[in-house]
Amino acid sequence: MLGWMSYEITGHKTGLEGAFIRTQAHTASDALRFAREWAEQGVTGITIVSPKGESFDIDRFGMIVSTNVGRLDADWTSQRL
Repeated sequence: MLGWMSYEITGHKTGLEGAFIRTQAHTASDALRFAREWAEQGVTGITIVSPKGESFDIDRFGMIVSTNVGRLDADWTSQRL
C-alpha cells in the first residue's frame, strides 16, 4: 500500500501583515483550483509543491509563472528556449 501523497499550497495573505497560509490538496487540479481562488482573494506568493517535490509559482491571475519541474540544477534558466 502506498503512503499518503498530497500537493501543498502556500501563500501570503495581504492585509494581515503578510501572514503565511498553507493547505493541502489530494490532486493537482484541486491544488490549482485552491491557488486560483486564493489569487482572486489577493493572496500573494502562491506556490504549489507536488508530492514529487516539483514547485509551481502562481501569479495574481492564478496562472503558473515558473516551475522547477525537470530541471533541478542551478543553471536551468540559461537553457530555456
